[in-house]
Amino acid sequence: MDAVPMAADATSNAVDVKYSDNVGIQLVWTGTPVGNFYVQGTIDDTTWTALDFGSIPTSGGAAGDHLLNMNNLPYRKIRVFFDRTSGTGALTAWVMAKTLGG
Repeated sequence: MDAVPMAADATSNAVDVKYSDNVGIQLVWTGTPVGNFYVQGTIDDTTWTALDFGSIPTSGGAAGDHLLNMNNLPYRKIRVFFDRTSGTGALTAWVMAKTLGG
């Protein structure tokens, strides 16, 4: 995602992580958006399900950032979904994946 408008819900492209052991996602947003961020996973490339991090990252109505760390993902692909409540802004997301070898 590269400066995607946050005036509505937004979904990133899928990222293939089937051979990755560790994945990090950095979310950075501007403006005053209010909403929740979800990382969704899929195995069948059709059904997307939100991953459980124990708490849901939120944008809270001000510019900000959030870093997510995921290990040993048993999914084929992941994507980021922003569920907008109000406000506007722009969202950029980066993904970094590492394979430990084997």
